[in-house]
Amino acid sequence: MEFLGKTYIRVRDENYKEFLESFGLSDERVKSFISLNQTQSLQKDGDGYVLIYDKPDGQTVIKFKNGVEFEEEVNPNSISKTTLTLDGNVLTHIQNLGTVIINIKREFSADQLVMTITTNLWDGTARRYFKRM
Repeated sequence: MEFLGKTYIRVRDENYKEFLESFGLSDERVKSFISLNQTQSLQKDGDGYVLIYDKPDGQTVIKFKNGVEFEEEVNPNSISKTTLTLDGNVLTHIQNLGTVIINIKREFSADQLVMTITTNLWDGTARRYFKRM
C-alpha cells in the first residue's frame, strides 16, 4: 500500500460541477468547490485509518475503522451514517443522509488518485483526478 501517507492534489474534474448542482447549491458555493485545488491523503493510524482532505471551509479529518459505520458531520447541518472500506488500493466511502446517498470510490496508485462520485439525486457520474505531490 505505497499510497498510504502520500498526498495527492487535484488536477482536473469530469462532471463535478453537475454533481454539485444536483444538491441545489448556490453558484457561489459550486464555484468555491470547483476552484479549490483540493489535496487528499490516506494514512494508517493504529488499527484504523485517517482520511484528510480540503473543503472550501477548511480541512476535513476523518478517523475510521475499516468497514465500521460511524456518524460523520458532512456539514454543520447534516450528519451522515458513513462507512469507509479499504480493499487493496480502493477506498469506498458511502455517506447515507437518509434521503440522500453519496458513493465515493477512491482508486489509489503510486502516482495518481481517481475519485468516482455518484448520488441517488443525479443519474450522472463525476470524476476527480489527482496526482501525487
